[in-house]
Amino acid sequence: MSTFKPLKILASRRQVLKAGLAAMTLSGVASQVSAKEQPLKTSNGHSKPAAKKAGGRRIVMLDPGHGGIDTGAIGHNGSKEKHVVLAIAKNVRSILRSNGIDARLTRTGDTFIPLYDRVEIAHQHGADLFMSIHADGFTNPSAAGASGVRPVKPRRQ
Repeated sequence: MSTFKPLKILASRRQVLKAGLAAMTLSGVASQVSAKEQPLKTSNGHSKPAAKKAGGRRIVMLDPGHGGIDTGAIGHNGSKEKHVVLAIAKNVRSILRSNGIDARLTRTGDTFIPLYDRVEIAHQHGADLFMSIHADGFTNPSAAGASGVRPVKPRRQ
């Protein structure tokens, strides 16, 4: 028997997607794809996380899923997950920064970055938290809810 109480749903999946699409439309993200944008360069080998300065601010690395050739889920109206999650990540970054948290993005435009490189980017920036943002799709429109985050202790090398 579970000792956990179920979480109250604050917003439906559809409401979250609509909010992301609205933010994307209002901010002009949908029409802005920078030709100059390049993903951060990463090494082919494992890197050690960047050293922290004593008393330095915490760094949150937000990873808007998919991008470039990888569209992610496609909504019934044709919206692409890669655009929705980028808009959400930019909004979350803004909220975190306004609260004194150093929030950064693995990608700021419609570019494809392999999963390994996304983690590498977080290591290079010395991120304290890596949060991957997705807007998963499902064929049944009555499906609702959210995916969870499970903290994992880093492996010792």
